Amino acid sequence: MTKDGVASRKWNLFNWYFFIMGFASLSALTIVVYVQDNVGWGWGLGIPTIAMLISIISFMLGSPLYKTVKPEGSPLVRLAQVIVAATKKRNETLPDDPKFLYQNRELDAPIALEGNLLHSNQYTWLDKAAIVTEEDVKDPN
Repeated sequence: MTKDGVASRKWNLFNWYFFIMGFASLSALTIVVYVQDNVGWGWGLGIPTIAMLISIISFMLGSPLYKTVKPEGSPLVRLAQVIVAATKKRNETLPDDPKFLYQNRELDAPIALEGNLLHSNQYTWLDKAAIVTEEDVKDPN
């Protein structure tokens, strides 16, 4: 699937999520209150209970469609490694093109779209951790 396809699916999910949340809030503040005042508390509390039951069933039925990624290590350890490497290489100069920075497709695959992490211009000081130096070539660990 392309990046545009993934982005459109995310926006579609985002739109449906907020539409349903808005409808649920509207019905909770109008329909349920009206039923509680005019029909009774039993029906007024039964309607949200039935709606919650339907949502749990739909959540369970949709679970085969969810993308699951098994956790591999702590993300905090990876973040700490990047900060330490960026601090050690703080005097290095960044290349103009981010394609010249080190990339590990296998390591980034679970968290990246299409195998590559998208690059941004924020936190460029962290990019210094990905600069390949002569020491990195001699001792990759």
